[in-house]
Amino acid sequence: MSMVKRTEKQAQPEHSAITQWGLVPNWPAPKSVRAFCSSRFGGVSEGPYASLNLGDHVGDCPDRVATNRKRLRQQVQCPPIQWLKQVHGTQCLQAESLNHREAAVQDSSKAQIEPPIGDALWTRSKQHTLAILTADCMPILMCDRRGTQVCALHAGWRGLAAGIIEQGLNTFSQGLGYQSTEVLIWLGPAIGPTAFEVGPEVKQRFVEQQFEAESAFREIPAHATTGAEQTQTSYLCDLYELAKLRIHRYFDQAPLNQEPLNQEPLNQEPLNQAPFDKNRLTLAGIYTDQFCTVTDKLDTVTDKLGTVADKMGTFKDQERWFSHRRQAPTGRMASLIWLSN
Repeated sequence: MSMVKRTEKQAQPEHSAITQWGLVPNWPAPKSVRAFCSSRFGGVSEGPYASLNLGDHVGDCPDRVATNRKRLRQQVQCPPIQWLKQVHGTQCLQAESLNHREAAVQDSSKAQIEPPIGDALWTRSKQHTLAILTADCMPILMCDRRGTQVCALHAGWRGLAAGIIEQGLNTFSQGLGYQSTEVLIWLGPAIGPTAFEVGPEVKQRFVEQQFEAESAFREIPAHATTGAEQTQTSYLCDLYELAKLRIHRYFDQAPLNQEPLNQEPLNQEPLNQAPFDKNRLTLAGIYTDQFCTVTDKLDTVTDKLGTVADKMGTFKDQERWFSHRRQAPTGRMASLIWLSN
């Protein structure tokens, strides 16, 4: 098996551009690549959606969502935003192939046109901003070292297991010819490994595909579970570790024992998982911003295993991030990426 150097970076909080509206990812992307991740501050929504809810599918007032989306774009000064109807699948759409009017309508007003179905977007155009909505699932942003292409992924555990990362990476090899490309990857705010409880079927699915995924799961003793009496083994799951393992496995060229999700037929065929060419596509680095995994106060909690761990993820930081698992219904954050001049 061909191996690559494990390149992972943990961004330091003092280097992050933190604003009332959210954060600018701390990664060495080229100047032509812009990215932003919203928080729950700066909008007009109320109640469980307070205040910058950007999801139009969660029960919030459409007028308020439209106002929030307009405010966001004005704040970050980006091209028209392309939104998606996310379904926890692996559909990866090229923004240039979509209806431009659809993007504009979704971005600025009460949309009557439903956005395209998919869980990833990519573009080489400066006319589009790619958007992924999350409230526990992981947003993943990608770009090439030359600053000619960007990609945004919605990665919950279902999408990770079905191959959403691999589909996104495949887009960087389309039309490269004999050029080589380095890919930078940023992992955004998600539910942390001290809060994401899953059943044995989730662990089994990942371990069957990649035995190293065992390291991303920690068994929870029966006495540590909350609510109803425990009837089966449960685990704490580390989405960040799973994502890193999938990325490294892709560049190591080892095939995954992967089964597609059962989902409705889509209008556009997903990208085929073409054989990896190590001479054309390489991993420049995986980056995580400390504010994406650790709360503002950087204090600690005792998790269900009785160990002290960093207070991580969208679940624990209720003031900054929306979390569907902590409170439903709730709003959605948006992770944006685009190409600029």
